[in-house]
Amino acid sequence: MLNSDNSGDASFEVAQYLNGLLDAKNLYVWTDVRQVCEKFVGKCAFGLKGWSSSNDTFDYFVVPVVEQSSESHYVDNFGKIKIGSSLLNATDLYDINKSYDFKVSIDGRDITTIKVIKNKQ
Repeated sequence: MLNSDNSGDASFEVAQYLNGLLDAKNLYVWTDVRQVCEKFVGKCAFGLKGWSSSNDTFDYFVVPVVEQSSESHYVDNFGKIKIGSSLLNATDLYDINKSYDFKVSIDGRDITTIKVIKNKQ
C-alpha cells in the first residue's frame, strides 16, 4: 500500500535519514511537515507561524516542495524567507531540484517530494 500524501511515507523516510545523522538527538530541525517532528529524535519546530521572527538557529530545514505557494506571504521582495535566524532563498528552499542534502520522492511524483537542507550559516 502506498500513501500518496507527502506527509505519509516520505516523512517517515526523511525522519529515518535525520535520525541516522551523527548526534541526531542534539540536532534542531525546522519543517513544514508535522509528521517529521513526530518521528524525529532531536528537537523539531513546525510551520512558519512564530518561527519567522525568532532568533533560533536550526541545523536542518525539511520542506515539501508543494508548500511553496502556501508560504509565499512570508517571502520578502528579494525572494528571501526568514526561518529563525536564517534568511533563505525561497526558490532554492522549495524548488524540487535545488539546494538539498537529501530528497525523497515517493513514486517519483513531485507532490510527494520532501527535501532536507543543511543550514550552512
